[in-house]
Amino acid sequence: MGTHERRRDDGPGGQALENHADSSLRVVGAVASELGIDPVDCEPLYESIDPTALDELFTTSDGTAGRVIFEYAGYSVTVDNEGQVTLAELSDT
Repeated sequence: MGTHERRRDDGPGGQALENHADSSLRVVGAVASELGIDPVDCEPLYESIDPTALDELFTTSDGTAGRVIFEYAGYSVTVDNEGQVTLAELSDT
């Protein structure tokens, strides 16, 4: 199992993340990292979840806790309201 975290203040290149507009990109990046492949070689995220809906899910800063869990590329993926992406490999059973 791998855990990939990005906090609101440590976006790509050290840029501040003002919202979760890049949640879909972080999911694909986390899975690619776990698989040891380039993100462009991952299966399309839209086959598992609507990337736009995922990006917009936690864009408000009202302090509401929450998370979304879905399956993608052989992993159970959890994205929470803090921007943390957690991967758990799915078993073949």
